[in-house]
Amino acid sequence: MGLRRSLLIPLIGLLLFLVWMVLYSGNEHTSVEGMHNISLEGTPEGGDFEVDTSDGKIKLSDFKGKVVLLYFGYASCPNVCPSSLSKISLALQNLSQRERSQVKTIFISLDPEHDTVDKIKEYVQYYHGSFIGATVDAAALKKIV
Repeated sequence: MGLRRSLLIPLIGLLLFLVWMVLYSGNEHTSVEGMHNISLEGTPEGGDFEVDTSDGKIKLSDFKGKVVLLYFGYASCPNVCPSSLSKISLALQNLSQRERSQVKTIFISLDPEHDTVDKIKEYVQYYHGSFIGATVDAAALKKIV
């Protein structure tokens, strides 16, 4: 139970942050009620984007209604990516089938010059069959990040 909780709490925190980003995307000047009108001006805009996968192009909006976990890395990453993807996989395994069906993990390569869509797909499928591997050119990557 302790291991499950230690993995789920950071994952839930990250997912809540992503939901916040989607809900408040495009607002140039937003204030949070109950927080003394603290300005959130200058926060990332968020919004929809498109990436390439071995199965074709996908958009963030394709997963509307689901929790989307974005992970940025590269296929030749020696330490951080493998351990992080393993933790995400373990966290997903601790969810019920219904809960897992509501979560989509997209791994976006930070090295589009070396990571082809097929290479990224093979890499992420090793960690979990539901993970999507994606690439995008450097200019689009900068906008997404």
